[in-house]
Amino acid sequence: MKKLIALSILSLSLGNGGYAQNCKDLKESKDAFTNKIEKKAVVTLGATMGTKWGVEFIQDDKETIMKWHIAMLGEYNTAIEAGTQLLLKLEDESILTLPTAEAAKPVTQAIGGGAGTVTVYSTFILKFVMNEEDLQKLAKALITNYKVDVSSMRIINPKEKEKQLKQIQNVCSCLLKK
Repeated sequence: MKKLIALSILSLSLGNGGYAQNCKDLKESKDAFTNKIEKKAVVTLGATMGTKWGVEFIQDDKETIMKWHIAMLGEYNTAIEAGTQLLLKLEDESILTLPTAEAAKPVTQAIGGGAGTVTVYSTFILKFVMNEEDLQKLAKALITNYKVDVSSMRIINPKEKEKQLKQIQNVCSCLLKK
């Protein structure tokens, strides 16, 4: 009986890659018209209003898209060109370089802060087409640093938490389970 229990526990742990994986951040929906299934997840990086970014994942039967919604203090009127690179430094010291799939135009918002003050933010949505190798790298190693490489802009990363970066890693692992 003890052997049966031990074998059951071993097979359960091996069945999910040797560790418990929680895919609760990944939401699945079905299009009512096409019956296509789409998986989505959003991870927030940072905690302050001026430097809060969102990382969105969208996967269907054809492709996996990762979008970085980056907010910057100030008004920017220049688009970020297609091919602009997102550099992701991973805990294994490797650097994953992802080019944007299309140009990103800024969306500018003015937010009133009381006492007549107004704060202006510009947001860019950078789109990346992910392949299985990219997802495997992000599932295997935690992101330790990242940079959007635009020489004409000073883009300041939000102060993210390790928990948020682990969420990205977990979502990538879940997306590999097509």
